[in-house]
Amino acid sequence: MTTPLTRAAGGSAPGSPRSIASDRRAPHTQPSPRSGGGGGGGSDARAWGDDVPRRLTLSPGGASPTASSHRRPGSASTSRNPSVYGEPAWLDGNDEPYISAQQQPYSSAQGDRGHPQRRASVSLQQSQKRLAELERSEFDLKMRLHFLEERLRSTLNGEETLDLHYQNIDLNHQVEELKQELKQARNTGAQATRDNEQLRVKNDRLSKELAAQKSDREAAQAAAEERLSQQVAALESRLRKEQADHEVTRLTCEEVVQGMRDELQRSTEAGRHSDDFADRTRVLMSTGERREHTLEAMTMNVLALKAELQQTATQLTHKDLEMQRLRQMEQEAAMLKQELGARSTQVTSLQNEVRRLKREQRRGAEATAAALRQLHEVQSKAEAVTVMGAEEVCRQSAALSNAQRQLQEKEREYQQMKAELESTGADVAEARGELRRSKEASRQGEEGRMVHLAARATEEREAMAAELAQPQRYIFASCHVPG
Repeated sequence: MTTPLTRAAGGSAPGSPRSIASDRRAPHTQPSPRSGGGGGGGSDARAWGDDVPRRLTLSPGGASPTASSHRRPGSASTSRNPSVYGEPAWLDGNDEPYISAQQQPYSSAQGDRGHPQRRASVSLQQSQKRLAELERSEFDLKMRLHFLEERLRSTLNGEETLDLHYQNIDLNHQVEELKQELKQARNTGAQATRDNEQLRVKNDRLSKELAAQKSDREAAQAAAEERLSQQVAALESRLRKEQADHEVTRLTCEEVVQGMRDELQRSTEAGRHSDDFADRTRVLMSTGERREHTLEAMTMNVLALKAELQQTATQLTHKDLEMQRLRQMEQEAAMLKQELGARSTQVTSLQNEVRRLKREQRRGAEATAAALRQLHEVQSKAEAVTVMGAEEVCRQSAALSNAQRQLQEKEREYQQMKAELESTGADVAEARGELRRSKEASRQGEEGRMVHLAARATEEREAMAAELAQPQRYIFASCHVPG
């Protein structure tokens, strides 16, 4: 990767891979001031304790970083060009990229004191300016990350070591993530347990309240129904009595009126009128009026009883509504019980998940240990097999060399015996020739004894040839070498 700022040749980054994290904690713990003007091969490439701290400021175009030196109070007026030393301008001991006074974020306290209108909203120009500042900071961080990776790569001496380091970091990150997930699962299980306990307590309290309210309402309803039934029975009996009295009075009045009419008719027919009859008529009329007033009063009583019955029916309707609300509360209690059961199931599942994660972690550790043991066993067996194989090869090589030497010796003996056999065959042929000659000589009668001696010599030579043939078979049998 080629960047506008590259590290000069010969500079070596000090420290280990952990120095990147230690730089943030203690940026000025290893001062190594430079000596000379060219950045020699043995000098530190970062110069943490430099007398001239350098901070990166970017041009408005953002094309390339430039180094601006800030002189400390009381120090010499010297300045360095960071590109000469091959280092980024912001590596002056501070991990944070420098942000100038113009790039500092807007302070709400200062704005509230000096400019009250800024509290309303942020203008588009300020937003663009803030965006440009964030882009510059991002570029600074990317450049810093690049040079830190270069320093880490030069420190670790090789891409493979750096890859292993990154892989180790990734594995540690995965382990931390698994720990966080396990912790979160435990926290979720604990929270679910607490919620379950709260719901259970609330459900118990509501159940007790509902049971008490239900018993009170049932008792009140039973008492009200009993009282209303008694009142209705009394009113019905009173109504029946009034109706009977009214019927008796009506019949009596009708009889009296009919009698008076008959008497009036008879009196009219007879043409007699007397004061007694008028008095009786007035008495009867007053009695009829009293009966009518009584009938009206009884009618009003009946209407009042009907109104009371309607009021009783209204009260019963209200009681029914209260019973419906009570049933709704019972349904809500049942729903709360169901929710409590669901939460209990969720808590159980979370507990099972935590146990499963623990079992998987334990199985993973056991599998790793078993794999390590198996690897050690395989290595030990391989070493033992290698040693045994080497010993067996050496032993077989020695046996093969010994068999080859024996074969060579047997071959030499065979050649010698073969030569002796050939010479013996020549001797036998010569003896046979002598035998023929001796037979020819025996014709003369004088050489009989010589023939006998020649025959004996021939037999001896044949026996010697047979004895020589037996060692030849032994040589061929002993030349076989086992594998």
